Amino acid sequence: MARPKSEDKRNAILDAATRLFAERGLTAAPTSEISKQAGVAEQRKVLAQLQVSEVLSKESRDAGSAPFVEFQTMIRNAIDGRVFRNDLPAELISKSLTALVEATIDLTVSNPSKAKQYRDSGFQMFWAGITK
Repeated sequence: MARPKSEDKRNAILDAATRLFAERGLTAAPTSEISKQAGVAEQRKVLAQLQVSEVLSKESRDAGSAPFVEFQTMIRNAIDGRVFRNDLPAELISKSLTALVEATIDLTVSNPSKAKQYRDSGFQMFWAGITK
């Protein structure tokens, strides 16, 4: 299948996700299959499109976020244990990590020879920003 463009891509992702969720349920519809059926290559973009779409209900969004509850708990425990700064909201730490991971992935894909440098630098930037 040819890769769709912008609005067509968004619609293809939503159609594929809706179809797979209906067939398999939320937990049995991996983003790799959604992106394959939608004709897009980047799985994280599928997730981003789904997060901002109005197609999914709050219950569906909550179910999709469930695997990340443990991550949120780890962040809160690190704040409570004073490993992470306690003047930062846990949600900001989580969103910051997500943004830094996405930037690192983008740079690594566009310049694989610098992948280790990007990974190491990204981690150092994040760690310096959230620890005491």
